[in-house]
Amino acid sequence: MSEFAKDVLTGLGFVLALFGLISGEVIASSVLFATAAIATKVNGNSKEEGITEKLTCE
Repeated sequence: MSEFAKDVLTGLGFVLALFGLISGEVIASSVLFATAAIATKVNGNSKEEGITEKLTCE
């Protein structure tokens, strides 16, 4: 996945979390905010350090 696509997905998660918070879906919006924060941190570290390997669960 390209860096632009990752940034778009992270931004979309953040916007969905805002809409969830406004509509009263506190638990769902909290999960989306946490996911966006973690994705931002992971993407930022890989760009900053020049890491080219993919993260896997193996």
